[in-house]
Amino acid sequence: MPGAFIELGDGVAVSSPEVALIEMRRDTDALGLALVGMELCGGYSLPPAGSAGETRFFIPAVSTRDKLEKAVRTVGWAKGMSKVSEALALVKDGCWSPMEPIVSAFSERGIDELGYEVGVVKVNRREAARDEALATKASRVPDIMFEGTPVGINYDGAGHYDLARVERAALSAAMGTGAKAAWDELEGAKREVRAKYADDRRRERDLWADGLTVFTMTREDLYEEGALDLLMRQVCTAIARTTGRDMGMQLEALGDAGLARRRFELLKSVLP
Repeated sequence: MPGAFIELGDGVAVSSPEVALIEMRRDTDALGLALVGMELCGGYSLPPAGSAGETRFFIPAVSTRDKLEKAVRTVGWAKGMSKVSEALALVKDGCWSPMEPIVSAFSERGIDELGYEVGVVKVNRREAARDEALATKASRVPDIMFEGTPVGINYDGAGHYDLARVERAALSAAMGTGAKAAWDELEGAKREVRAKYADDRRRERDLWADGLTVFTMTREDLYEEGALDLLMRQVCTAIARTTGRDMGMQLEALGDAGLARRRFELLKSVLP
């Protein structure tokens, strides 16, 4: 397959991202393949499992969904390729953090696959203000929007506000190291966090003023049992109210305690 390997020099070559994903089908299920695919097509990179590294953000994508699909068509039939095709149905371009693919995949997967079956997800789609006189910015970018509805989700994770920097600066200032420089660093960190907080609140107002219902999701909504189910119940209810769509099947499934336990076990298995 043309482009299957990337030459690094000195006779060393590595598999292309597309081939690497296809090869992973031997040891990875469809959900895992979908999450890897969205990392390849996104602007972040998770550290190796078990390492002390940190997630990298704001980096170029190394592939696209179109490239992945082309590679699958080129390979054609082979054992396990149906699993790759199933995964690609969930892959999105342009995810900016590792939590967006998880929420997107669980939202789209069928109830019998331990998903929520809410509908098709669009990630990081820019929404222009309908009335700029009511908006603080001409456009906003919700993390997740459900296609054909005014309902979406924004993720505020543990690193959304750089509290770690504030903590480091506060400890440094308290210990007297660097004296004025340490206090200046603390004040700068506090201003940045406050500015980010203010912009987030304004984003919420802009989206509401534009007729959109965008729920804020936190890290705890993913890691605490039952929290994501409650958020999805709110999402389904909002979709039913704003569009008239029948969400009875989804809401009924959310009331199944056994299904909820199995879904949370699956969720835990893919959380970073």
